[in-house]
Parts: sequence; C-alpha cells; structure tokens
Amino acid sequence: MPELPATRRRIRFGLLVATIDAQAPPARRALARYLCVYAEFAGISPAELATRADIATTVTMDILAGRHVPTAAHAVRLATVLTCESDTLRHLIDAASSSTALDEDFWSIARSVDPPPLPF
Repeated sequence: MPELPATRRRIRFGLLVATIDAQAPPARRALARYLCVYAEFAGISPAELATRADIATTVTMDILAGRHVPTAAHAVRLATVLTCESDTLRHLIDAASSSTALDEDFWSIARSVDPPPLPF
C-alpha cells in the first residue's frame, strides 16, 4: 500500500498516553491523558499541537506528560485546537492546580499498594 501523505498520517493511538510521566501527581496525569487522547483522535503530534496552539514545544510536551499545568490562555488555545470540552478541561486544570501536600501523601501511599503495571 502507498504511504499516506504527511497531512493524513495519524498518531498511533496510545503513543502519546504512554509518554505521561508516571511520577506526576494523579490529577496532572488525568489532565494529560485527556489532552493526549484528544490529540490522538485528531491525529495531531505534540509539535503540530504546539505550533497550532502557539505554545512552545517544550511546554506543550510537558503539559502532555503531566509535568506542567497549562495557563488559562494555553488552555483556551489547546481546547480550540483539539476541539475538546473547555468546561471539562477547566475542571481538570483546577484539580491539577490545587493538589495539596496531603493529596500527594495519600497518592504516594496508594501507589505503594497498587500492583505494578503490566509490561507491554
């Protein structure tokens, strides 16, 4: 079969989600997963998302990995490019921004009792 043109190639589903930082707080991982799934459905690479949303590529990659919470301006641009629900995105950002030390202690204990992830 002939290869699809670059404009029609899709990101393989699950590829971006697999890049989420396992050490990121759970709320940030949930936010990252939401954005990654929408990017994968749209077939948009992180570099293309960064360009379309006018956000630095490194910042975009950190957001998609759960290491960084987007600003309000970034969230609006990401929601526009990804055509995701802006209210859901806002709620996820609020949760990711308001984690406390107590939350982190709880989740660190919860992670220690969770079984390790299965290898692919």
